[in-house]
Amino acid sequence: MKKRVIFIIGLILLLVIQGQVYAAPFINYFTETPIIDSLSSTCWGAADVGPRDQSNGLEDRTMSKYCYWDGGIIKGEDGRYHMFASRWDQSAGHNGWFGSAAIHATSTNLYGPYTDQGLCWPNDQAVKAITWFPFNLKMGGMLLLLVKQGVRQIFLFPILLMDLGQSWAV
Repeated sequence: MKKRVIFIIGLILLLVIQGQVYAAPFINYFTETPIIDSLSSTCWGAADVGPRDQSNGLEDRTMSKYCYWDGGIIKGEDGRYHMFASRWDQSAGHNGWFGSAAIHATSTNLYGPYTDQGLCWPNDQAVKAITWFPFNLKMGGMLLLLVKQGVRQIFLFPILLMDLGQSWAV
């Protein structure tokens, strides 16, 4: 089973790699996040965090409906940025993340703000507590690799999106 999973991951990566990757020191991959809107010191979070821009990423500014986490971003053929993330109902508190649902969000800017477009599948089809790895395919469309963690188990869900709004399991 382990060899099969490694083979599938390798095959997926082989299909989606679109160029040569050059190594650099790890610190070179850290850059400042640009300020999109204005800095706020009245938004949620710990006092030590300080002012921050709520337009970076995906956020419910009112903290009344959803909490968001994770999120893989990819630029689509439509020129927009697509974030595949997870959300849970704010009313469930922080431990509500155990019931996270898979969502799709879009932005015209890499850094946001992103707009929640809704669940990836009707009733989320019981895909909970996931991490996303999106890839553009040379043949067109996107491949989403979802990782779902269970008790002492990790499940991989490759999803092929040829047209946003329709998905097929690979």
